[in-house]
Amino acid sequence: MESLQAFMILALFLGIGEIVAVKTKAYVGSTFVMMALLLAAFWCGLDPEIVTKSQAVALGTISCGLLMVNLATSISLKEFLKQWKTVLVGVGAVVFIALFCGGIGSLLMGKVMALTGTPIVAGGINAYLILSEPLSAAGRDKEVIFALVIMSIQMLIGSPLCSIIMKKDAENFKKSGKINEYLTALNETSTEGSKKSLIPSLPQELQKPAVLFFKSGLVAFLGYYVSSLTGGKLNGLLLCMVFGVIFHAIGFLEDNTVEKAGGSGFLMTMLMFFIFSNTSQATPKMLLDLIVPLILIFVLGIAAIAVNAFIMSLILKESFLMNFAIGLVALIGFPGIYYISKEVSEAVGETPQERKAVEEYSMPRLVVANFATMTIPSVVLASILLPMITSSL
Repeated sequence: MESLQAFMILALFLGIGEIVAVKTKAYVGSTFVMMALLLAAFWCGLDPEIVTKSQAVALGTISCGLLMVNLATSISLKEFLKQWKTVLVGVGAVVFIALFCGGIGSLLMGKVMALTGTPIVAGGINAYLILSEPLSAAGRDKEVIFALVIMSIQMLIGSPLCSIIMKKDAENFKKSGKINEYLTALNETSTEGSKKSLIPSLPQELQKPAVLFFKSGLVAFLGYYVSSLTGGKLNGLLLCMVFGVIFHAIGFLEDNTVEKAGGSGFLMTMLMFFIFSNTSQATPKMLLDLIVPLILIFVLGIAAIAVNAFIMSLILKESFLMNFAIGLVALIGFPGIYYISKEVSEAVGETPQERKAVEEYSMPRLVVANFATMTIPSVVLASILLPMITSSL
């Protein structure tokens, strides 16, 4: 009964967020609303263990792995390889965040504080896990709390900004007529026969939910298992995506496999609960004590992302707004980017075909951007900065 109550309260917060996102045409994202509601509720006495009691933590790894596989099956290998510009923009964003937050930030808030915050802005939880233990062992509780608060609230900063920018870019995409290329491609895909692949697709009558879940789970398990063999040096979610792309390309996984099994809605809901599990630790006192360095680190981070987007738009001849959104993925991550893309496509598209075309335009870029910012580059950045931080203690 307690678990059901916790689930109900969190579902209410997320549901309010989704309604607000629809009513505001995605200008205010559901993740932002849920985070704000949770912060207010925790500060008013809500049980800080509510996410654990909802069983979302227990399902978090499963949900994330399966949904990453599902995302991989929504993008063809050809489309994944086409996103090389997105990779350059994402990596460039991490480099500029390092220069602005680590360089300029050191002059404004002190070297240790700036270097601690820099990889968190660029990489969230992955960078936090690398830095938190050494800092705690050194007795630098203030820096640990600073990193935790950045990680806890960066979605509050990134989500609404990314929603606004993505919506404007999607509107430009539609007005410019570029959407017609995607509509044509969707029509051609719908009229094509079955794809030739190494492993023939299962007959439609055998594509039952349990079968599709098994196949998706097997690929996700493979991703986590290979990650464990490397001692976590290769990110498990990254490998879930990589193996998902590979097994989708050879035909083992069907298109949108988890969604076809009818599980994506529930898994996404539980995962949304899971990612907010650290929110209860962001107390008003923490925010007040760290308000100035928090403002500085986010201003510098967003400025770095904007400068990178401008430079990359000149070099790559791509939309400045899309490049800006790609960089902002560093503040949001998965599944926030999934939600934003869905919300924007619903807000901008007037027909199911237009909504799908907008999603096909934005989703692959944001998904690839997640790995071009928050996984490998940010982990490398945290690993480089850690010795610099410890040597300055």
